[in-house]
Amino acid sequence: MSGEQWWVGNDTSFITAFRVDRIPRFILLDRKGRVLRLEMTRPSDPRTETILRQLKGMGNGLSAPRKAKKTVVLGLDVNFTKRERERILHERNYQLAFWVIMGHGGKQVSEKSRSELRRVVVEKKEAWGIFEYLGFIRRALFAFHDLDGQTGDAYILLMEVLKEAEKYRDKRLVENLVVKSVMEYVRIYGMENMEEMDRIFRKRVRRADYVAEYQRVYDANKVLFKGQPAVPFTFKDIAGKEVSLSDLKGKYVYIDVWATWCGPCKMMHPILENVKKRLGDKVIILKIDVDVPANRQPVYLYHIQSVPTLMLFKQGKVLWNNSGVVQASQLQEIIEKYI
Repeated sequence: MSGEQWWVGNDTSFITAFRVDRIPRFILLDRKGRVLRLEMTRPSDPRTETILRQLKGMGNGLSAPRKAKKTVVLGLDVNFTKRERERILHERNYQLAFWVIMGHGGKQVSEKSRSELRRVVVEKKEAWGIFEYLGFIRRALFAFHDLDGQTGDAYILLMEVLKEAEKYRDKRLVENLVVKSVMEYVRIYGMENMEEMDRIFRKRVRRADYVAEYQRVYDANKVLFKGQPAVPFTFKDIAGKEVSLSDLKGKYVYIDVWATWCGPCKMMHPILENVKKRLGDKVIILKIDVDVPANRQPVYLYHIQSVPTLMLFKQGKVLWNNSGVVQASQLQEIIEKYI
């Protein structure tokens, strides 16, 4: 896939505006600069091409209308026109949900916009299969439970959305909402606290390809489950000294997997310094630079796909892991919960 690459240097305005808290992060914009998907699939994901081909002007491969029982108005099939109007409506509603979550133009979202969003969230069986409809419903559920755009705990938000999704009558819609929400969460945060999430997924999802993909991710992330024995590894710290995780057994070890080119990673530096000052010798904080060849082992062993990735170990076991920026007060609270 070809395209342009832009380098923003030390300008963090984009990171702040789009709340980029990890890398890689993919966002899809339309031709007018409007956000279509705040959490776009990776270029390597086979769904990416399908999503892009559905965009206007990208050759979406619409099938030719049937010859029988065809009514044409201004050269367009009536059924196509009706479905296209429905698609545009849901695209507009998706933008409304996005504004409610993120704010519009930096302004606080009005109660009128929130009420409007609640009004338009209606289950429509006839809209099944319209990409914008499925995306809108899921985005709206997240908006209802995160009106200020500050979740504090992504897992709690996910569970609220999943429980809300179970109220819908269309089993296909419920399955789609569960799959998309769970897999997006797992790709970003891994499978921490996954017991209830796993129960809902296995209860509601029956499609063989969905189940197979979930099981593959589940098996790959077992190494990061709470209480699992830590996979031993060695790496070089900032000073170039070789460190082994097994040498630190018996101590609380907090590891920050980062990269020099990662904006969100740089945001974690002062946060970690703050936490270290507060906790002192209660915890050892280590930083692993993913671009150092000697540090590739833990990246592969723990299936790290984004930075920053944060992990807490004790007695050779995984206690906690997270991808993305965590504020100092929240991070200290998490660590002190285990100390």
